[in-house]
Amino acid sequence: RTFVISSGINAEYGVGGGLLFYYTGSAVQLEEKLKLNETVGDVFFAYGGNDTSVSAITEAVDLFQQGLSCCGQYGYEDWANASIAFTWAETLNNKVYLPDSCCKEETTDCGEDVDLTKNETVVAQKFYTKGCQSKIRDFLNEWTNAIAGIMMSAFVLQLICLLFSCCLCCIKDHD
Repeated sequence: RTFVISSGINAEYGVGGGLLFYYTGSAVQLEEKLKLNETVGDVFFAYGGNDTSVSAITEAVDLFQQGLSCCGQYGYEDWANASIAFTWAETLNNKVYLPDSCCKEETTDCGEDVDLTKNETVVAQKFYTKGCQSKIRDFLNEWTNAIAGIMMSAFVLQLICLLFSCCLCCIKDHD
């Protein structure tokens, strides 16, 4: 009987998680609930500093940009915008170049070889140009329904196990 109760409680958590994904509906709504714009903005604002905690942020952003093949919060131009990448712009004494993690083939100081006055097609030959926030939104759009489906499938499986447990308890009580 304890197993039946714990299975029922566990199934409720599955329903809750699945419903969270179902009711958020789209990645844009989920993005708003997670305050993604502010969070990503804070991270890019701190990028490039010398403090230990900020250097960890810098490493994380570099891994993120390489992993998602993106550059900047909204696009590669962000690195020239001190209101988005303040610490980066301040560290460079307002010179403009991209982090090496924006380079399609990352090598030391490859980001210094950018000319932001050229059009995006020219820049895109060597650098990622799409912003990381839109890449995150694309990822959420692609996987939100899949995650909700998996969670609901797990709930159905737990419900079946709960029903079998109840049947076993009834059979045991009759013996």
